[in-house]
Amino acid sequence: LWYRWIRRVDVVVLTHPQFDHLAGLKAVLENFPVGEVWESGYSSYDPTYLWLQSFVREKQIRLRRITRGEHIALGPGVAVTALHPPRPFFIPRKGRPTTVANNNSLVLRIDQQQLRLLLTGDIEGEGEASLLDAGLTLEADLLKVPHHGSRGASSTSFLREVRPRWAVIQAGDRNPFGHPHHETLARYAAQGIQVFRTDRDGAVTFALRDGA
Repeated sequence: LWYRWIRRVDVVVLTHPQFDHLAGLKAVLENFPVGEVWESGYSSYDPTYLWLQSFVREKQIRLRRITRGEHIALGPGVAVTALHPPRPFFIPRKGRPTTVANNNSLVLRIDQQQLRLLLTGDIEGEGEASLLDAGLTLEADLLKVPHHGSRGASSTSFLREVRPRWAVIQAGDRNPFGHPHHETLARYAAQGIQVFRTDRDGAVTFALRDGA
């Protein structure tokens, strides 16, 4: 952000309170003026999550708990729609704590005149199925790939509904989880979706130009 001469962050979004999604926010909140923090309200006893709650209260940063169906305008021509999780929170059949947290990730659709983005957090197959069953508009030009490209996410039915031109996988280089999984990559290839990966390509930036 400093490299790009960004000195203020209007909105910070916490998709769900797990350490790999929390830890980096600490540095952002401590080093930049932040207008608002958005979260789903799915809570945790993770020390970093408790720190975040305390920090926003101390700094008087607005904390918004976003619910499914909420529409938020972000400047001229940019609209955000919350698609997930529902209230009460989604309870996957698997029932493992990590699965429950992942599948209650905040999922946002961002509509701009030239581009539609779908930001999916760490939802897995059951979270994707919940979105499909809800009959929501999922079609997007750019997809933030669910759950780092894990094997249990990015189902064929989900990709056919979203129909993205591009997809971005956020995964660390040589990460111990084996993300992205080769079967997941094959599903994207079968749909003709161009995939960018942070483990291979580094930081990925999409820039909109007037008239583009």
